[in-house]
Amino acid sequence: MWRGHQPVLADSVLHVLDPKPGKVLFDGTIGGGGHAKLLLEKGVFLIGCDLDADAIAHAKQFLTEYSDNLQLIHLGYDEVSLNPSSLDGIIIDLGVSSHQLESPHRGFSFLSDGPLDMRMDTTRGRTAENILSESSDEEIFNLLLDIENSPQMKLLAHALIKERKKTHFKTTRQLASWVEKFWGTRWRRSHHPATLLFLALRVAVNQELQRLHSFLTTAPQALKPGGVLAVITFHSSEDQLVKKSFRTFTQPWLDTDLWPNSISNPNCICEPVTKKPLVPSQEEIAQNPRARSAKLRAIRRIDKTRTT
Repeated sequence: MWRGHQPVLADSVLHVLDPKPGKVLFDGTIGGGGHAKLLLEKGVFLIGCDLDADAIAHAKQFLTEYSDNLQLIHLGYDEVSLNPSSLDGIIIDLGVSSHQLESPHRGFSFLSDGPLDMRMDTTRGRTAENILSESSDEEIFNLLLDIENSPQMKLLAHALIKERKKTHFKTTRQLASWVEKFWGTRWRRSHHPATLLFLALRVAVNQELQRLHSFLTTAPQALKPGGVLAVITFHSSEDQLVKKSFRTFTQPWLDTDLWPNSISNPNCICEPVTKKPLVPSQEEIAQNPRARSAKLRAIRRIDKTRTT
C-alpha cells in the first residue's frame, strides 16, 4: 500500500514552475504523485511517466479526480518523445519513493530482507544481484567510485571485489550484514555503512546517470519560450551532471584558445532560474528526513526571436 507521500521541495517546485490553467507540464518521475497533485490542483494539463509500473497504477487511483487533465505513460522520462517547444514546464524528481524503500521485495533498502533487485521497472534489465555476480572487477570498482571517490570507497570496492568471488550475494540483509562486519567499529559516519553501496548499485541497475545525461541533452528544446526545466537531485553525481548540463544551455559565450576572444554559444537557449540550488528548510527536513540531501536547480527557455 502507498502511504501519504510528502513531495520534496513542494513550495520551490510551485514557485519555479508557476503552474496555471492552460499550461502543459511534464512530470517525468510521477512516483507517489505528490508533485503531480500540487500541479494538477492549479489547473494544468500534466503528462506523467514513471519506470515503476506500481507508481503508474497508484497515480491512476490517487489522481483520479484530475483524469481529464492527466496522461500517464509507463516509460522512463528519457524514453518519452517530447515535441519541440511543446511544454510550459518539466519536473524531474530523482529520489526513490517511500513505497519503493518500504517494499522489501523490491530490494531497495537494507533495513529489511529481500531479493537484491533494485529495478525501477521490474519487467526488464539486470538486477543488483546480476551486477554483483556478472560485472567485471573494473565495472564494480567504477560504479562505486562514481558515487563517491574517496579512500573509504576504494577500500570497500576492493574488499567487495574480493568477497564476491567466494560469496554469491542474493539478499539485501546478506549484503548489508557483510558491509557492517567489514567496517565494524571503524565506521564513524552518521548514516549506515551500506548506504552508499546500495545507492551505487541502484544507480547502476537503473542506469540513472546515463539516462539523466541523455535526457538533459534534449529536454530544454521541448520547452516553450518561458518554459522551465526543474530537476531535484539527491547526491553529488546527479547534481554535478545537472549543473554542467544547465551551464551548457545558459552560458552565452564560449572561451576559445585565442584568448581573449570568445564565440557565441549556439546551445544558449535558456537562462538560469536558480543561481544556487534550492534546498529544504530545517522545518521540512524535520518533517521529512529523506529530503535532507535534496537540491533543486532550474533553467528557463528564452525567446530567441525577441529583440534586445
